[in-house]
Amino acid sequence: MQLLAPVGLAWLATLPVLLWLWRLAATRRQAVVPSLIPFEHLLQRPPRRRGRLILNALFWLQVLAVLLAVAALCRPVWLRPQAGATLVIVDTSASLLAGARSGEAMARVRRALGQHVRRVPGGAPALFVASAPVRLLTDGPTAERGLWEQVIAGLEAVEVPGDLGSAVRVGQAVLGRPPAQILVVTDEPRPAQTLPSHVTFVSIGRPAPNVALLGVDTQGALCAQEQPRLLATVQNFSPAARPVRLRVTHEGRTVAEREVTVAAQARDALSLDLPDTLTGWARVELHA
Repeated sequence: MQLLAPVGLAWLATLPVLLWLWRLAATRRQAVVPSLIPFEHLLQRPPRRRGRLILNALFWLQVLAVLLAVAALCRPVWLRPQAGATLVIVDTSASLLAGARSGEAMARVRRALGQHVRRVPGGAPALFVASAPVRLLTDGPTAERGLWEQVIAGLEAVEVPGDLGSAVRVGQAVLGRPPAQILVVTDEPRPAQTLPSHVTFVSIGRPAPNVALLGVDTQGALCAQEQPRLLATVQNFSPAARPVRLRVTHEGRTVAEREVTVAAQARDALSLDLPDTLTGWARVELHA
């Protein structure tokens, strides 16, 4: 139990005042009798003030009333120990939009998130944080399960990169103390190192070639007689070598094409010769 207004205990000083009033009333009490003959032996004694209070039920009721009033002024509250907060990190980065069926990835995130938040102990608050861009999905930690369902149903991926580490740091800063549990739902692979026992890492992703076209540039003939070329930079982010095919089309027909194998975690610069007569827009496609 805690007191919201401990200063109310100062009103306990009224108890000595109550005792003084009762003592004052006892010394001034007078009794009228028709004759003093029965009390002649008392007249021979020297008068003295009464030293002992005679307390009755009314006095104790007044004391109880004072104590109840003091308790009300102190505003006591019973605080039940709350379960620690759960920090929920949701991946909403552009990687969830990749592929022909990009909507399925976000649907898997919602399903996995819904299954795991149901395991949060009853009454425990949770704070939802998105990774792309890093932002709070709830104003603060909340134990309202209905609000959790609304947040999960409204999750959408955006075309920006995400940062799970920054999302965790922002969530911990908002909570003000280490969370009891951390739940991470992402399409990234599970880290190789052993995670702490209070961290639950849920990966909804599947292995993919994950080869990207980082940039393109063209070089044309200026003063020298040089064949126009297209330069493309290709990065293989996967842990295995991947065969890729780079194709350039113009007005629906293929004007240049090249097939290479890019080593694991490697970056290659590919050069393709273009026709001298090529003008206007061209489409560059990378197939992995």
